[in-house]
Amino acid sequence: MMGPPSGCNGPLDSLQSRRGAQQSIDGTNMDASMQFNSLLSQPLDLDTCDNPIPSTFDPIFSASDFGFVDVNAPAIESRRTPIHQAAQNGHLKVVELLLEHGAMADPIDSDHITPLWSAAQEGHYDICKLLLENDVAIEVESSDAARRPMHQAAQCGHLRIVELLLSYGAAPDPTDNSGITPLWSAAQQGHAKIVRRLLEADARVDVTSYDGSRQPIHQAAQNGHLETVQVLLDFGAKATPEEDSFDDTTPSPFWLACGSTNGNTDIVKLFLHHGADVNFSVASSGKKPLHAAAYRGHVDITRLLIERGCNVDAKEDDGWTALMLASQEEKSANVNAEEKDGATSLWIASQQGHTEIQLPTRSAQRRPIHQAAQNGHLSVLQMLLKAAPEDINAEDKNGATPLLLAAQENQPRYLAIMNHLISMGAKASV
Repeated sequence: MMGPPSGCNGPLDSLQSRRGAQQSIDGTNMDASMQFNSLLSQPLDLDTCDNPIPSTFDPIFSASDFGFVDVNAPAIESRRTPIHQAAQNGHLKVVELLLEHGAMADPIDSDHITPLWSAAQEGHYDICKLLLENDVAIEVESSDAARRPMHQAAQCGHLRIVELLLSYGAAPDPTDNSGITPLWSAAQQGHAKIVRRLLEADARVDVTSYDGSRQPIHQAAQNGHLETVQVLLDFGAKATPEEDSFDDTTPSPFWLACGSTNGNTDIVKLFLHHGADVNFSVASSGKKPLHAAAYRGHVDITRLLIERGCNVDAKEDDGWTALMLASQEEKSANVNAEEKDGATSLWIASQQGHTEIQLPTRSAQRRPIHQAAQNGHLSVLQMLLKAAPEDINAEDKNGATPLLLAAQENQPRYLAIMNHLISMGAKASV
């Protein structure tokens, strides 16, 4: 009898060699079952060999038709069956063959995950469709987080599968153990088309996670997903909540956009167009959007907020202003990065409006110049001295001047600050 073509029989040889293995007590060849599951977890392509494989050498056919294994035999610990493996790895023809040979379409593994759940997560549309045609449960929940196939498809960006699940009656808005819905997950990842489709199916636009009072628009704003933010606003999401119920880790979506790591001016503009409050404060800290933008060094956003009338002298609960935050941080490539006209976020914060650049913090009677000196920010210190030269010998509550603070460090950038201060007339002793 001819064997299969060269290069196509690696997994098959191993299976064939086990054909005479002794059956276990329950009649199932568990060694072969494990091998079978291992085979299906590989990226197999059973139909791409140069010559057709005779059916007697098709590893799946051999395993199921000649009695190597029970096609429903689960792995001992994971309880995963061959159809789990085939569905997860996208082997449509294997799934078809397993079903033809009596495989259950809807087995549950030890994590309460079904083949449909895995296929939805991995984006295997045709397998999802085949399984749904076999009347599998559509709302099955994983045991660890109570997430359903719809959660996984939405989070992973599989629009066609989301539409397929909806067409078979899947709920558009189930919550997992954290209060997260498919819409919430899709918004976090920036899948705007999925967000729109779920909203069209009556998913809640203002659903809130259990652990932080975050809504889908918070996630989209913080992660810089402009198109998703637009869709959410179109369906009634709020840029600034009417009642501040957020703690310091979950400020308003607008605040998050101003203070996101990379900054997204277009999202900030969009929120302002929808009536965002430029003076919104986080309840527990008093932090405002300007504080967030200055801290991150977002020049364009800082300018935009000031142009829209934010309070430039607004203080956090600890007395810090936006100018002081910019002086403290000087994000090397951000806070002092110049725009085309030479402006920086620090310059904007210190020059526009009536900014009190001498305003001390409540805790240490410190001014921005103290922060700049202690943190080694020469260019910031120069800018502050130009605006308020009388601060050159200003003392904090401990009697420390900018020169004394810089002298505490022995690094070139601090020596440069000391030289500059002395050249500008700083007193060497107080």
